[in-house]
Amino acid sequence: MGAYGAGGGINSKMSQVPQSSVVVSMNGPSVVRAGAPARFVAVAIDADGNSIVYDWYLNGQLVGDRSNVLTVKDMGAGAEIVVIATSPVTAQSATASMHVSVE
Repeated sequence: MGAYGAGGGINSKMSQVPQSSVVVSMNGPSVVRAGAPARFVAVAIDADGNSIVYDWYLNGQLVGDRSNVLTVKDMGAGAEIVVIATSPVTAQSATASMHVSVE
């Protein structure tokens, strides 16, 4: 009998490592002047190093995609900015949001 089993071959067991999750954060102003542009930046991390695509929403409406930077004018009072960062490789995503007051 071999050291690795009855046939002398190597016994191996394959295991799958779960795909990593995507993590995202967003930076931008919480207060803007009416009519002034506001810039928001998302930073997403995928531990596997997969690429990330971004979808930006203003009050529920898609206003930007692909880029991690969004510039918006005329948000209206009580705007809600949401970014969804997705790994096209794993289809995993993460969401960040913030409320913006307009003066």
